[in-house]
Amino acid sequence: MAEPIHVNHEVLSQDDMMAVLRTTTIFMETPDAALREVADLLRPQSLAAGEQLFARGDPGDCMYILVKGRVRVHDGERVLNDLWAGSVVGEMAILDDAGRVASVTAVEPTQLLRLDEAPFQALMDVQPEIGFAIIKVLCQYLRARLRDMAQDFVYLQHIGRMTTAAAALEDGSYDPSSIADLTERYDPLGQLARAFQHMANEVLAREISLREQVQALTIEIDQAKKERQVAEITETDYFRALQAKVGRLRGRRGP
Repeated sequence: MAEPIHVNHEVLSQDDMMAVLRTTTIFMETPDAALREVADLLRPQSLAAGEQLFARGDPGDCMYILVKGRVRVHDGERVLNDLWAGSVVGEMAILDDAGRVASVTAVEPTQLLRLDEAPFQALMDVQPEIGFAIIKVLCQYLRARLRDMAQDFVYLQHIGRMTTAAAALEDGSYDPSSIADLTERYDPLGQLARAFQHMANEVLAREISLREQVQALTIEIDQAKKERQVAEITETDYFRALQAKVGRLRGRRGP
């Protein structure tokens, strides 16, 4: 039996480490006998706040289990995820020698348990059920990720529809029914769609009102133009002469 491990001045017995392993999805279904052997391979590691665990592209030769604290998975300045106690970091490294796909940095003082690839691979050679259990979990990860990718694709399509609706509103061809189903979503995209729909309705209402005002103004301008043209005609000497001639002709005809 392995010696107890000290983590942050606390002693973790084999049973304690098995309990930690049980909190992770990757080991929760591992039989006790095999789990004890995995626990014997764990080594403690501490990180200060801001200290990097590994960088993107580093060799992947071990995985980590968070006991306390929090780490951030990131690609440069872009945050991908935050992980807390019970999370597993770099689990693909125990099955694949590829480099790290992202960087991991401690957000606060963090305690971890490290599991190196080489001794773990040797253990899987004699305890294949451990490898089967891990592969099963990783397959579940993959299926979940594929579902996420499918949902992401649909989400991007919906965002594209919002962009198209905005362009249509700008060129005057917007149809409110084009995003009607998006307004029923209960997420930020649904909130955006509802706000856009409300804004679009106000814009369309203002355009209708503006067209009506322009039409009314056009009628007033046409009427004023006619009155001005009539006035210009009636105020000419020629028109006055015609009026006088008409009056004389009427006078000759008598009552």
